[in-house]
Amino acid sequence: PFHDPQHTGRSQYSTASNPYRIQWNISLPSAYCDFGELVIDSSGTVYVPVFDTLYAIAPNGTIKWRFFSPLSQDSVIFSPVIDRYGTIYTIVSDGYFPAREGAGLYALYPNNGTVKWVFSPVFNDTRWHIYSLTVTSDNRIIAISDGPGDPYYGTTYYLHALLPNGSLLWRSSSHFSQPSSQVLYPAIDETGNIYCTTLRSVYIFYPNGTLKTSWNHGGYEPQYIGIGPEQTIYLDGMTIDYPRLYALYPDGTIKWRAGYTRGGFPTFTNDTIYITDGYNYTLFALRTSDGSVKWSLKDVGYPIAIDSEGIIYTYNYNHIGDPPPDLYAIWPDGRIKDRIFL
Repeated sequence: PFHDPQHTGRSQYSTASNPYRIQWNISLPSAYCDFGELVIDSSGTVYVPVFDTLYAIAPNGTIKWRFFSPLSQDSVIFSPVIDRYGTIYTIVSDGYFPAREGAGLYALYPNNGTVKWVFSPVFNDTRWHIYSLTVTSDNRIIAISDGPGDPYYGTTYYLHALLPNGSLLWRSSSHFSQPSSQVLYPAIDETGNIYCTTLRSVYIFYPNGTLKTSWNHGGYEPQYIGIGPEQTIYLDGMTIDYPRLYALYPDGTIKWRAGYTRGGFPTFTNDTIYITDGYNYTLFALRTSDGSVKWSLKDVGYPIAIDSEGIIYTYNYNHIGDPPPDLYAIWPDGRIKDRIFL
């Protein structure tokens, strides 16, 4: 859902010729799902997870196929990830322990949604859950699962690396714990190091799954981790008094931090990071060098993507006034390029 393993929010595609007009719309059983966002592949097919079903919608707005969870309505399907060859990876999860047969990481063929393979983490004959995944630039699948550990420290998590054929390449011998079940999608830098965050800590693993380092990030309940130029780590998290966006060096020391009320996920280029203050829905463009403000724009909502030319797209579902929610296209200098009334 972040466009690349570094979680930049940048798309490789241009929207220069986009007329910014609604081409089609479609009604699904529910337009809301806590467990993921829609994803678009290179052919224009849109993948939407809705509770226990993943929908593939063709570029003309018709349903191409549906993938139903084998565990029925007692389960959810997470937002999919797509590799360079078009294979769709998604997670089927349930609330049971041990996880039931059928829960796990699914690889699907993009043309018809049939199952290519399934991976379920098993420790000592006990099936556990997959919580998140990322595909690396060399097409390995990195997944986070829970697993056995000391319950005093909360839920224990492990990393798994899989090849595109579904075979397990390695499972991390080191694990990490936290007292809640929220684990973010792992981010991966350009050298293949893997970054995971928990309630209070960041863990960095080498590409072979061994632990490189870990440290307390000084925040609380982060919802995002991304990797910028020179392996700068971007992390959003609460402090005792205020939510903040942190820019951290790989050793955990603070490069800079900016206070704001959490609103959506950051997106960034090499020199600018975009965040929205959720209190007044103001979009801020910050310099990645020191966190200072380049410009700000009120009432445009949350950044969702940046195209290959640097155009920022935001979605405002808290629009003040009439008409309601808008999709904005914004030039890199902060001028509004276009707006779609939804």
